[in-house]
Formats: sequence, structure tokens, C-alpha cells
Amino acid sequence: MKTEAVRFKTDTYFSINPLPSGLSDQILEFSVFYKLGLSLGYHYIHSPFHSPQRALPPPPLGMVPPLVNPHPITNIYRKLCRKFYDYWHRLEGKSFPDPYDFLGFNSYLARRNISIPTMEDLEKIDLELGDSTLEKNSIKTFEELQYFIRNFLSQKSPGKKKTLVTFRATSLPYLMGELIHSNIPNYQDGLNLNKTYFEAKQRHPWKSIFKERKLKIVMHVRQGDVAVIETPWNTFIPVWLKKLVEYKTFSDIQYDNRVLHLDEYYQFIKKILSHLQDTDCSSLIFSDGFTRAFSQLTLKGVKNLNLTKDQLKNLIKSAKSYDEKAFKKFTTIGGSTLILGEHPRKLCDLLHSILVADIIIIGPRAGMVPKLLATYGHVDTMPIVIVLHKGTPPPFSQIDYMGLHAKAKNFIYVNIVNDDYEGILLELTNMVANRHPKQQHAQVS
Repeated sequence: MKTEAVRFKTDTYFSINPLPSGLSDQILEFSVFYKLGLSLGYHYIHSPFHSPQRALPPPPLGMVPPLVNPHPITNIYRKLCRKFYDYWHRLEGKSFPDPYDFLGFNSYLARRNISIPTMEDLEKIDLELGDSTLEKNSIKTFEELQYFIRNFLSQKSPGKKKTLVTFRATSLPYLMGELIHSNIPNYQDGLNLNKTYFEAKQRHPWKSIFKERKLKIVMHVRQGDVAVIETPWNTFIPVWLKKLVEYKTFSDIQYDNRVLHLDEYYQFIKKILSHLQDTDCSSLIFSDGFTRAFSQLTLKGVKNLNLTKDQLKNLIKSAKSYDEKAFKKFTTIGGSTLILGEHPRKLCDLLHSILVADIIIIGPRAGMVPKLLATYGHVDTMPIVIVLHKGTPPPFSQIDYMGLHAKAKNFIYVNIVNDDYEGILLELTNMVANRHPKQQHAQVS
């Protein structure tokens, strides 16, 4: 690809329109396109981000469209219950900040929109970018990517009018993220989202649910739409598959190396806390639980599972107490608190706890934590992140696309099947002993 100089206007502005994905994915997109726009000499104009995670939690299985076809009156009753459920949660959600407001993201970046022209004075151009763009145009270097964008804009906007280019991702930018973060490790203008968050907490304090003056440990047990439901007759249904399949044993599940059983999380945190028994610890165990997992059964249908009427009835009945039974063991761990379910306050508690934690334990499908730390973590106060897997490290272990380069030393990948736990625990002990004190967190942790 040729990269001859292309003339471009210095009065070019840019904004970012993220994919309708989760909070951490959207902030990751921001970090990629923000660095890219600044590298081109463009001026950033912030358009507020809104996370789909702000959406309502899934309703109980009894309120969703039925798995079977009951009497029409039952359908009407369920629809009325669903409307009331939605109304109640919308009303309740207004009592808690939007995740981006909680992080201080929108307000801080909006304050930096200084001396920008009015929208009427700008020629607006949308530019879709993603890994497919790199492949289609044989872009292999950072310089070639810059050339491509400048050439695109020179063709779209040859006049003298000021331009606003809106970067839109076609997919989560893995290759492009690696290309940009490898060339630009830090924000060119000194942007520090970690500092932004703790300044926001000074203005709007949030009470931590950690116990004070203790080693702070978070375990994030992601379930929801990537969960495996155990049926009352002891078979297993992974809800993320496009076509639902019932497996006789957990180990038979397709992609089993990417899935951990709840008992495996339980056994590991017990080992960690036992090893740290001479250290005062406060541990929080977060999970979204299985309500959304059961809602996936309705969305995808269960006809191909060939369940009997009694099995279907028992499966629906099990949803009501599934979380309570599945997580009962975790409530017996001394010095630990279980935070279960999807709720705006619980999301805020999770975000805050991640950013003040000393140790975080996650499984192979909990990409939210490394993505959030890639953007909001600080290299000097990064927690130790233990990533559990079964022989195949998760995709997010390829950390270059997140820009985690300097923070990668804080990640410990643990194969729970074969690894030597004694060696891992010794490494953890040494890392805890050598941690930098979190002086700037003292007032808000």
C-alpha cells in the first residue's frame, strides 16, 4: 500500500460512535479511536456514551413469553406483569447513576470541548473502521492506517469547510487496537481516566463495600448469557450455543476449556483465602447469576432439547430458586460477601471494587475486568489479576489489542487442571508483598 503524503486540514475534528456493546468494550473502542484521532492532528469533540448495560435486568422466567403455549388469559397476565416489572425497574434505576456518569467519563470529556465550532459550521463525515478495513485494504502498519484515513477524508471533503469525522467501529478492533496501542502506549494529551474516576468520587462519594484496612479481593463469576444451566435431572445446557444442546456431564460441553463450574471458582477462592489466612482480607464475590441464562432458553427455544412435559415443568420451576441454591456454598466463606444479580447499584459496586481492589480473580469469560483495567487502571496501582482457565488461555490473554502492555506483569494465568498451586501461591505472596501503596485511594477505597 502506498503511503505518500496526503494533504489534510488542520481544522479537522473527530468524535466516536461506539458499537452497541458492553461498557468495557465501548471504553476500549474509545481508547483506540481517541489515540488514532489525536495522532492525525484532529481535535476531539465528545459525544456522550451510553451503555446498553444500563438496560433492564431480565425478568423471571414466569414473566417472559412461555416455553409452551398456555391459555390466552395466561399470556395476557404475563404481559401485564412484564409491563409492571419494566416500569418498576426503570423507576428504581433512576435512583442510581448511569455507569458512564458513575465513572466520570462523559462529564470530564465534555468539559474538554473548549472552543469548538458549532455543528452547523462542520461538514460531517462518517468513517467506518475495523479489522475488516485493515484486511480489505492490506493495511499492515500504523503509518498505512493514517494514510488511509487522510486519503479517505481528502476525497470526501476536498473543500475548505471545517470537518467533523465520526469514527464508527465495524467490530471490536482487535488488530487495529494492537496496531495503535503498540505505537501509542499512552494518551498523547496526558488523559488519565483513573485520575478522572477518583476525582469524580471526591465530588460524588461512593461507599465501598470492602471492610476497611484489609487486603481487598474481588472474584467476578460471570454467568448470564454465557452460563451453563444444570437441570433438575442433572444434565447440562450451555445457553450461549445458537442451537441448545443438552449434555450428560459438564465435561462433555463444547468449549469446556472456556467454561468453569461454580464449584471450581469456590474451591479456588477457598485456597487463596486459606493461603492468606495470616493476612486480614475482605473478599467480595460478584456474579450476575442465572436469571439472564434462563431467559436465553425462551429466546432460543427448547424444542430441539426433546424435553418431556414434566421435565419442562421442573426446569421452569427450578429457575425460581436456582441462584440461591447454586451460590449457597459461597455464603459460607468466612470474611466474604456475595453480591448476586443484575442491578444498577450492584454494577456501581462492581466497578468501584475493581478499581480499588488488591487482587481480582476471574474466569475465562470475564473480559470486562481486563478491558476496564486497560482503560481505567493505573500502572502504579494495578491489582493482581488471577485468570483461571483449563489449559487454553482466554482470547483476552492476547493483551496487546487492549493496550495493557505496561500492566501485563500484574496478570497471573492459572490452569486449574494442571498448574502447580504452591508455585502460584508463592508468586502471589511475593506480588502482594511488593505492591505499591495505594495512597491516592485512601480516601475513597
